[in-house]
Amino acid sequence: MKRGYRASSPLYGARPHRRRLFDIQPEIVAYDLHPKYLSTKWALEQEGVHLMGIQHHHAHVASCLVDNGEEGPAIGVAFDDLGYGTDGTMWGGEFLVAGLTCFERVGHLCRLAMPGGATVVREPWRMAVVYLEAVFGRDVPPLAIIHLHQERWGAVLQMAPSGLHSPLTSSVGRLFDVVTALLGVRDQVS
Repeated sequence: MKRGYRASSPLYGARPHRRRLFDIQPEIVAYDLHPKYLSTKWALEQEGVHLMGIQHHHAHVASCLVDNGEEGPAIGVAFDDLGYGTDGTMWGGEFLVAGLTCFERVGHLCRLAMPGGATVVREPWRMAVVYLEAVFGRDVPPLAIIHLHQERWGAVLQMAPSGLHSPLTSSVGRLFDVVTALLGVRDQVS
């Protein structure tokens, strides 16, 4: 039977049986700042360990420093999907000056609303709504993507600036979603 890394799997994290098997007792558990990640939820349930929240994109840059035997500081560009930012927005197009233990965010792609929050991952056409309005305003050219989602396009257009279920993101991954939706490659993801 093939095993995966699901939260319920014994391979996920330092479960008690794994601690016994390898005779380890972690002293520090690092976790992603995103409060809804399963790994974060698991980490926060641990007792008797020092917990350390790590910003997702700083972890990417710090791992590159380690891979190259450097301590920094260095300029790191983290173009990624989504990571919970220290400012409460969803990051993913970041320019960081970082060392192994600290960083400063010195730039990022423009932040746009994610109408419907995590729903935009499954329905990338929603981000196309936001990007098209950012570029063209209300004079969006007649594109096929608009006709495919005509019934909900206006509602999504109103949702984005309202802030209701529309967190801000600078994610390059969301920008790639827009491109695939506009090119007709994929506007829904299962």
